[in-house]
Amino acid sequence: MLPFEYFEPATLRRASSLLVKYGADARILNGGTDFMVRVRQHFWKPKYVVNIKKIKGLDHLTYSKNQGLRIGATATYGRVEADPVVRQRFGIVSASAVAVGGVQIRNLGTYIGNACNASPAADSTPTMVAMGAKVKIYGPNGARVIPIEELFAGVGRNTLQAGEIVTEIQLDTPPPNTGFIYIKHSPRSQMDISVVGVASVITLNPDNGRCVDARIALGAVGPTVFRAKKAEAILKGSELTGDVLSRAAIAAADESSPIGDVRAPAEYRKDMVGVLTRRATAYAFDMAKSGMDVRKQQAIAIELIT
Repeated sequence: MLPFEYFEPATLRRASSLLVKYGADARILNGGTDFMVRVRQHFWKPKYVVNIKKIKGLDHLTYSKNQGLRIGATATYGRVEADPVVRQRFGIVSASAVAVGGVQIRNLGTYIGNACNASPAADSTPTMVAMGAKVKIYGPNGARVIPIEELFAGVGRNTLQAGEIVTEIQLDTPPPNTGFIYIKHSPRSQMDISVVGVASVITLNPDNGRCVDARIALGAVGPTVFRAKKAEAILKGSELTGDVLSRAAIAAADESSPIGDVRAPAEYRKDMVGVLTRRATAYAFDMAKSGMDVRKQQAIAIELIT
């Protein structure tokens, strides 16, 4: 590991000023699960490290009817996974946390750290994109809020400007008659990153059973996690018959642009996008249609992941 100068700022203002001062030579340390690996491999070579863990107030995990769920920058996967309110109202969020590594990783890693790393294969990010999450960003010019997908600029690149720090993820409460699921395919379940990841959120009209909203987010099959909007358009306003679900799955596969690597060839990944999208939309539809308890949805999601 190459030497670096280490800082533990007590405030966001101080952390931001350090990032502005040292620019591209500085890196934020949050959970550290990716950081330590990449620094040891000399993939990252920071001269200055800014640890934000000691900044008070960044570890919040709160819910209110009006504001929805707020996940702070230093709130760990393990804490989110175990929180009773998250389990009750946002089952897909705690279920997607289970998909990330082992217990040790989840007790250190964070949703926001994972999002800022901008890996297209990140397991927690498709869920956030499909749920319509937003991120709050602190910077030298004040705070701003953007949809989480606008945080991603490409493989391993985010859109944060000099001195900016993501402080929280914001999630609205899902409407009634909504079903959701995240399914990943990987060689070793949680203990490996995704070959393909699909998150599906389906909301139905309770009067006629038609789909009023659909969000499908794909991971590991493009330079960023992205929504399969052509597939969503097929589902919206439709009665979700088997034929409609199959057409949406084909559209999602067509929208993907995977690469081939040591873990899977591109053709296999594209085929799996269709398979998993068909499966995820069917599960989400059944959950929404049956009025299934959110905790039951979470249990099914965890079973599919593990």
